[in-house]
Amino acid sequence: MPSPTTGGPVDVRRAAAGDTLAMAAVAEAAYSPYVERMGGLRPGPMDTDYAAAVTDTEAWVATDGGAVVGFLLLVAEDDALLLENVAVLPSHRGRGVGRSLLQLAESRALALGLPRIRLYTHVTMVENQALYERIGFVETARTTEHGFTRVFYEKRLGVAVVPDEDYVATLLAIVTNPAPTGIDPDDPYGQADDGIDRYDGFGRDVRVVSLRVVDGPYGDELEVSFVLDLPTDDPSWNGVPTSGSTRVPFDAEWRRLSELDDPAAYAPQVAARVMRAAGHHISRHRDGGRRDRERAERQARVRAGLPDREAQRQLLLQTLSGEGDVTQVAADWYELRLRRDRDDEPSALGGPPETITFVLTPEEWEEVLVDHQDDLTLHLAEAIADPDPDERFMVFHDGSLHRSTRAELPPVRGRARERALARLRAERPLGPGDGWFAFTPPRE
Repeated sequence: MPSPTTGGPVDVRRAAAGDTLAMAAVAEAAYSPYVERMGGLRPGPMDTDYAAAVTDTEAWVATDGGAVVGFLLLVAEDDALLLENVAVLPSHRGRGVGRSLLQLAESRALALGLPRIRLYTHVTMVENQALYERIGFVETARTTEHGFTRVFYEKRLGVAVVPDEDYVATLLAIVTNPAPTGIDPDDPYGQADDGIDRYDGFGRDVRVVSLRVVDGPYGDELEVSFVLDLPTDDPSWNGVPTSGSTRVPFDAEWRRLSELDDPAAYAPQVAARVMRAAGHHISRHRDGGRRDRERAERQARVRAGLPDREAQRQLLLQTLSGEGDVTQVAADWYELRLRRDRDDEPSALGGPPETITFVLTPEEWEEVLVDHQDDLTLHLAEAIADPDPDERFMVFHDGSLHRSTRAELPPVRGRARERALARLRAERPLGPGDGWFAFTPPRE
């Protein structure tokens, strides 16, 4: 790996007894900026006995010109490799040192035959959390012990992935199938066995014709081209092109986190995105694009009347405070601790997370204000209403707010409730006469 300071190699090797003072210095420099965020508490790694750590754990150091600039501590468990500590000098951050150490941890887990890596970090260390999620770690829990609120992550290794070419071919076959099974002949706009909702005319009025993998701002994307069957007897449709395209996420890590390794699972989502894109396509062109022009003019008037950015930030804090206690924990990161009613009862499917972190730049928040100036409080309340237990983030993507399991884009929807429901169904299968009711059915 190239050195961030000299252009020469940065070496990664097993730590030795002579490295312990340097490791302690790296920890002090790396973690001291978090002391203020943590209310004066010192992060545990600042007080670790590194002489004991080199003896008791699998310890590695990254060196630049012979000087220790980062380190990694690993502990092998029965079914996982615990990443106990990883730290990099602030002067070497953003240069790939931390990522290389994390990749080493994955290599060591595979070499030891362990199927996953797990780690934990303090809730205020949002930059670290963003890195972990970017490389495929998934949040699994949050706990508070001895005054420390910790966020736990894990990454499963060795998952088989369908090659992109085969994935695209299978997905295209599903979304272009002219005769899907399960369609009622008397209701061709219904839902077939493939799970695609055809109520709005997917596959008839709007048809996919091709898929193509392209580069996007957040990894690979899938460009989906479609054609439209438009009315010919209404002059308002004149000028609407009969073909269009949209893009959907296709990044392999995003698919894995979204549990979309099977193209059949992704097909209904792709179809829904195509139908939304077709609607926008028609809106842009029908009646000479009148609707889009009117919307742009309205947005320009609203934007001109907005206060300055600092006043907008205060409005964000004020609006979020209506849902709970809000704290700005970093630039563009706002942590909302949701307010709970005393009568709230825990659900077998899991309750909402204790906190939701809003990841919003000033420019993104302004877009929310422009679109929802008249219903801002209601919009935010609806956006955070009844989130999945895994959805601990609110991010801005494709022009609107989305709940997500991670801070990185594209957003990933939580699946904790789906998994819990599947477990309940397996544990308590429905028998004859059983069912799900909104009320208790009368007994004979």
